[in-house]
Amino acid sequence: MGAAGIVGGAGAVMGLVGGVISFIQANAQAKAVKRQGRYAYKQRQKQGRHIIARQRAQFAAAGVVENIGTPLDVVSFSAANEEYEALSVKHQFDEQARQIKQQAANQLLSSVTQSASSGAGIATQGLLSSKLQKLGSTGAGSFG
Repeated sequence: MGAAGIVGGAGAVMGLVGGVISFIQANAQAKAVKRQGRYAYKQRQKQGRHIIARQRAQFAAAGVVENIGTPLDVVSFSAANEEYEALSVKHQFDEQARQIKQQAANQLLSSVTQSASSGAGIATQGLLSSKLQKLGSTGAGSFG
């Protein structure tokens, strides 16, 4: 193997290492986004509880019993709607995290493929490819 081959192999290994580092960083970013989503979900639930409490107070101030008939329907619908809104917020963050992980997996697969085509990463290509395909097919896989 000549000097050009050694330099090419070292470059391929460095490309693979860079891909792995980027993947690890993206996973950390995805976890942070999921944490933000949980916080936003809890905040939206809290806001929803305040809306329901305000409705109940308005019914009580008007002398209406809020736990039967139409007032109960209004409060129940509002509670369900507020939970839906909170879950929608959480879903947006979860989807953003999934996209970050998928993009990182695609980039890692690309660096593995490039590395393997130069002969430096053949041993790891099969293992990583199967894990990345699982991530892509379920959208929920995780490496960490």
